[in-house]
Amino acid sequence: MNPKISFISLDAPIISKILRYISTLAITLSLVQCGIQQKGQTNEEQLIKTTPEEFLDNFSLAQSESTPWQSSGSLSLVSQDFAIDIRVDASIYPKNGIFLSLRPLPFFEIARIYILPENIIIIDKSNKQYFSSSYEEFNRISPIPLSYNLLESLILGQAPQNYEEMQLHSSGRIRVSLPNSPLQLTYQLNDLFRAKNIYTNPLEKGYAIYFQYATYSERSSYALPRSIKMTLSRKQNIVLQLDYNNRSLQRKASALQRLTPKIPSSYTELNAYYLERLLQNLFH
Repeated sequence: MNPKISFISLDAPIISKILRYISTLAITLSLVQCGIQQKGQTNEEQLIKTTPEEFLDNFSLAQSESTPWQSSGSLSLVSQDFAIDIRVDASIYPKNGIFLSLRPLPFFEIARIYILPENIIIIDKSNKQYFSSSYEEFNRISPIPLSYNLLESLILGQAPQNYEEMQLHSSGRIRVSLPNSPLQLTYQLNDLFRAKNIYTNPLEKGYAIYFQYATYSERSSYALPRSIKMTLSRKQNIVLQLDYNNRSLQRKASALQRLTPKIPSSYTELNAYYLERLLQNLFH
């Protein structure tokens, strides 16, 4: 797809309690400073030396390596009501799916989350129940429009595979509009053309999301983020902060097997009303 290029001026701008907010892990995931700079120059000054066409091409092509990855790290959730730290084991296969295992203790798993191209599945192992939804069903009740394309790009800190338009600002920031969505993403890049910061336009009821990516696994445009921080705010007041730090990350073929959902037949399926109540608790 050939992006439309234009120059613009931009104003820089969620078991017990875990299960109340577990669905927000499917709504999210964060960005700060990454990359090596030449003395006296900022990343943006270095990047903008390319032509607008080259700049956007480099951004579109800077994608994480399409191979199964396995990682383990810590996740911190802080809201107005609580603060939780939990271990997260993950399998990531770009363009194929993302699997998250939540463990308060190494050998005690409380929940699984599958972010797949066609649907999202949340398995509550503590209460032996699960929820499965297509993105179309999910977006009927969510204040934030989601797609696999969007979620993967935010988790990996890269350009969406499908977009409607890219607009380039003279400072080096890029704004991306998504198909059939009011959501717009503004990117500030590091010197490898990967996301350093991403923020959304204000959404319904004044919500906005800001992502920071502090470090990547290696000095390569194909790398995965090691540190992701997400801040959900409403009218400039922080509603939820999510901070993920990766302790180990490796290419591993067996990670692909974990992308196949395994739901015990004895588990109870929850309907959309369950998710709606979860979202209402968060976006009140």
